[in-house]
Order: sequence, then C-alpha cells, then structure tokens
Amino acid sequence: MKKSTIFLAVLVLVLAQAILSLYSNSPFHISQDTDKNELDKTLKLSTESGGGYIMDTNAAYSWIEINETGIPMGLDDISDYGSIKILEDGGWNFTFYETNYSKIYVSTNGWMSFTNLGDTDFWFREIPGQRLENIDCICPFLEGLNLSEGGDVYYNFSGTAPNRYLVIEYYQVCEYYSDELVGNFQVILCENGTIKFQYKNVNDLLYKIGPHIGLDHGDMTNYNSYEASLPLNEKAITFEFDKLWKLNYTLGFNEGDQFTWQINEVNYTVKLSWIIDEVNHTAMEKVFGSNWEQSFGLPPEMNAYKKTKINVSLIKDNTTHWEIKYDMWDWISESSNFGSVPDYDPILIFRKEPLNYSQQHNLTNIIPLLIPKYCALYLRDANLTDHYKKLSVYEGGDLRMDIDFFGKLEGTMYYNEHGVLCHVNLKDNFGYTAFDMVIDFSIGSSSGGSDGDDGIDEEDRAIPLHILLIIIGVIGIITIVIIKRRKKISKQSMEISSQ
Repeated sequence: MKKSTIFLAVLVLVLAQAILSLYSNSPFHISQDTDKNELDKTLKLSTESGGGYIMDTNAAYSWIEINETGIPMGLDDISDYGSIKILEDGGWNFTFYETNYSKIYVSTNGWMSFTNLGDTDFWFREIPGQRLENIDCICPFLEGLNLSEGGDVYYNFSGTAPNRYLVIEYYQVCEYYSDELVGNFQVILCENGTIKFQYKNVNDLLYKIGPHIGLDHGDMTNYNSYEASLPLNEKAITFEFDKLWKLNYTLGFNEGDQFTWQINEVNYTVKLSWIIDEVNHTAMEKVFGSNWEQSFGLPPEMNAYKKTKINVSLIKDNTTHWEIKYDMWDWISESSNFGSVPDYDPILIFRKEPLNYSQQHNLTNIIPLLIPKYCALYLRDANLTDHYKKLSVYEGGDLRMDIDFFGKLEGTMYYNEHGVLCHVNLKDNFGYTAFDMVIDFSIGSSSGGSDGDDGIDEEDRAIPLHILLIIIGVIGIITIVIIKRRKKISKQSMEISSQ
C-alpha cells in the first residue's frame, strides 16, 4: 500500500476519534455503558418532599376492591365533584396537615380537596403550587380523565374504631383527550391519619401523559411529589404525618435591580402576549379620586405611549419587616431615555409574617409594584382587602389576581415568580379599559448572561451524535474518492510511461 493511502486512512481515523472524543466529553453526553434501566429511572422517576408527610414509594400493596360493594359518587364531566360527609357517614373526621376536616371534595380528574376553594373540574400541573386547588389536596393520579366514556368513582367506609378507613376508588376511568382506558387506582384514608395510594393496573397509554402524584398543603413548603412513567401495576405509596414546616417568606429581587413599566395604546391588529392599553383618567378618578396615581404608588400625569422606571436602591432586612427603598423616574416618552437622576425615592415596608397585619389594606400601594414571594400566599395570608377576590397561579410561578373595586372597576393583575408586577388591567362596567400597565423589562440581574457570555447555551453548542456520524461518513467518502482518483491518475501515468 502506498504511503499516501496509508496517510489518508490514518487521517480519517484521527478525525473520527477526535470528533467522538469531543462528543464523549460533552456534559450532555450519556455513556453508552449506562444501564438502560438506570437511565429510564433517571428520566422518568422523580420524588420530592417538603414538610408534613413522610412518603414511602415502596409500600406494601393490598388492593381493596369496592366497585361492587361501594357507593357510586355519580360524578361526570359537568358537575365534576362530590362531597362526602365523613363525620356523618363514617363516624369520624380526618386530620390533614394538622387541620380536622369533615368533608372531602372529589374530582373526576384524579384528585380531591378538603377545602373546595378552587375549581374541582380542573387539573393543575404543579406540586407544590400556589393555586387555590393546591390547598390541602390529595392527588393519586392528577390528570385529565373522562368518566363520560365509561368508568366511575366509588367510596366505601369500613373497619371499626380506632381502625376505620375510607376507600375512594377510580374504576375503569379513561383519559380525557384520547378516551384510552387508564385503569384502576384508589385512595385509602385511615382514621389514624395514614394515607395510602394503590394502583391495581394503570396502563401505558398511546397518548402520553405525565400524571402528578402526591400531597400538597398549598404553601410551597409542606408537600410530597412523585412522578413516574406508566404503567403502574400493583403499586402502593403511603404517607405518614411527621410535622409541618414553617414557610419563611423572602424577597425575589435585590438591590440594584431595575424595572421599567410602560403605558401604551391597544393594538387591535396584532395579537400580543401582553395587551397594552391607554389610561382613562376620568374612570380612575371616579373610583380613587383625583390623586389616584399616588395611591397606586405611580408618578402623576401618565398618558399613553409613556413609561416610568424604578431602581431598587436599598433593602433593610429587619427582624419583623423589610424596608425597601427605590428610585423612581417621571413618565417619559416610550422612545426617550431616562435621565441619570431619579425624581422620587419612595419606601415600601412589608411584614415578614403576613398574618401579623392588623388592619385591612395597609400596604403602601393599592397594587404593589413589588411584593414578597411567594406573593399569592403572602396576599392570601395577609387578607388585606376584599378587592383581591381570587388568586390563581400559573405554571412557572406567575400569579394572577382578579380585582374588583366596589363593583365599579374590575380586572386582573399579574406578578412574576420574583414578586414583580408584570401587568395590571382594569375595566369599567361597560368593558372599556380604564388602566393598563405592562412591564417592559424583567429583573435586571437575571435578564442576561455574565460578561463575555455570547448568550448560547452549552446544550446548543453540543453536536448531536447522528450529525457527527454523518460528518465522519462524508469524510470517509471524500477519502475514498481521493484514493480512487489517485489510483486512476497513477495508472494513467504508468500507461503513458509504458508507451
């Protein structure tokens, strides 16, 4: 073999080895020696617990069939919840997160609640979470289910004191979107406070779903979460109460963070993720008076296409409260730049324990620009005003609150997971916008990468294996073509020489 051929072959091997070496050293590369079962377990199984209950995901399985002896709840996708009076029917109450309950509200969608504060026809996506539905809920199989396609939910009281128990069985229920058969699972509530989930046969569906399993106190602190892949067959999980953990509120922003709000007119031709509308001073003054901007903690004389900005300049962390000082600029044109000197330096004061507020609505502003996190729980515990009639938390931590001011203005305000007001919209009784403000920039300290960062994630830099193999294949083909071409040229040269 000629030296040139050997050289090209060695070159291909070196290039292939180098590329594969780079791939194998990537932090996103999974070793081919990794056991597949271990890999599946890593990707498809997740357990997490806070305070409250100790969860055992390998409990002893002992199915209690009640589809013939139990009482049908008669649930459907219209009424969607049933109430069981445990005290009257079973002769005992159930203690959950140190609160004694006499009723439990059961949803068709694989979960139940002792509070019935939220919408039981809904299935939420986070444990732990701040939604009303999360408050003191039990979730054996939180997912969209459809009883109209068959199946039912049964309950049955059994046992004698002090070992009485309630069984709630989801029998032959179907998935909501595909109508595929999910299977059979049940919840057992014991008089001594133990909770047990059992899964007789829960199928691996063609329409892939990711059911949430666990308990939640609704305070982001006391909860149990278990996520696993299907199927679940002859599986049991138990929960034994330990103790409640105390929720400590924190601030989600820091000194030096900058926020910009802008006021604009609605654009009816382009659909935006945030609706930007104009200010109707007359409507706002009818409800809040001529200096309504001050009660909202905003500079006066705002108009459409204008913006304002604040900069958190100082945070004093005291024993009982936070004192937050920030710089604030007057409203300027949306296209203008802010000056170097602020126009105001107001102070916000928040108690660290919201239950310690002694009177309604003694926050600095009617709608705070900043608020401690978790802001839904903070406002809920503080119970400062009836204006905030309903709290609802989206996935990812964003808080939505529906507002009603004396039946004259109503609307919605949104806070992000850092406790920063993102959007507020108020409408009058005729549905016309009275006030609409949207945040223009997110938290300064988290809006960009560090110095020298090109903004590309490491994962985006990683080259997929199939692309690497294609590159190696192309190099090999080019090498073969070059070798054949050299052989052909060499043969032609020999023929010419022989002539």
